Amino acid sequence: MNKNIIAKKKAFLLLACIWFIISFSVIQTTYAKYVTNLDANTNISISYWNILVNNQDISENSDITATMTAVFPGNEFMKNDVIVPGSTGYFDLNIDSSNVTVPFSITVTTSINEASNLTTDFVVTGYSINDGEVIDLVDTDSFSYDIPLDADSTIIRIYTSWLDDGLDSVEDTALGIAGGTAILDVSLKFEQII
Repeated sequence: MNKNIIAKKKAFLLLACIWFIISFSVIQTTYAKYVTNLDANTNISISYWNILVNNQDISENSDITATMTAVFPGNEFMKNDVIVPGSTGYFDLNIDSSNVTVPFSITVTTSINEASNLTTDFVVTGYSINDGEVIDLVDTDSFSYDIPLDADSTIIRIYTSWLDDGLDSVEDTALGIAGGTAILDVSLKFEQII
């Protein structure tokens, strides 16, 4: 009997050891510290600034003189595209902002060029946006306009005139005979609206 009790004790010890190993393994996987590494990235679009003025990219070309054309509608007293005392004309700035992802402000500043033969009587009288109401420019040579994010195209029309005040008719006549030029400098400043 002694052998039988010893065998039972050995079997019990063996079963207890197996149970302890199984329990330890289950507890270890249940309460183990989870450590996982994960690498990822996200693609975020960076805003871009691709403004075209009269089909010229402003970042590639800062001089759009070749694309600007002054229009002076003719009538029974003058030919087309000729400035005479009392006439009013305009030129357009076609702002293409379809490839811009931020709203921006444009400031337009004008001045008479030093090489212009027509100086004191040549003035910028106003501007309009997208063929809207003409806004008079009184005693100023600049204006600003905010272009919203959803605007794909904006046309700024700037009006110029040769004021006929009647005071310098002799000079006006001499200028017309000599075939002088009227030169207007136009500066555009673009600034992101934050």
